[in-house]
Amino acid sequence: MEKSNSFERATDLFEDSTESRGGFDALAEELGYIETVELRQLRSALIDAYKCGDEEAIRILTEQYQKLGETVVDQQQGPAYAEAQIGLIIATATLRRDIGRADLALEDLKNAAEYAKNMGMDEVATELLAGSEIADVLAPFEDDGFDPETRNEIAVLPFDEAFETAYGYLMQAGLDADEILSPFME
Repeated sequence: MEKSNSFERATDLFEDSTESRGGFDALAEELGYIETVELRQLRSALIDAYKCGDEEAIRILTEQYQKLGETVVDQQQGPAYAEAQIGLIIATATLRRDIGRADLALEDLKNAAEYAKNMGMDEVATELLAGSEIADVLAPFEDDGFDPETRNEIAVLPFDEAFETAYGYLMQAGLDADEILSPFME
């Protein structure tokens, strides 16, 4: 019972975070990067190529997505351009996450966070790295199943999803999730 309450308190803390806005996709939209029909079709084709294991198609479709995404960003001017550029980086990260490339997605999120921080958008930077901070706390538990790949998969999730995933994995491993994740709880 107490573990459940701690978990609920931590997730309530972030009521206004990424999950309430629809995750990283919604954040990218808030920043001015709106996925067009063509971009959504490319995203869908990329996921299909991933399911088929077609690495060449993945490479080509990813390049097409980024090129078309740049076209969307180029329609913006001034500060809106920079914000949309960050949105494109975030959208690319979620795309890479969705096709099983958490390592590249994490690099993208870190780049987007650095860009956001440089633009004075500290809240956005913090939001993008929240999952990574949870994953970092799990590093000492590599022998319990939290290998770098698993931690990367957690790191590329919005806070609420990363927290829930880490909490569940810790409980499955028989570890004290409340204690380990206490830095993220009130």
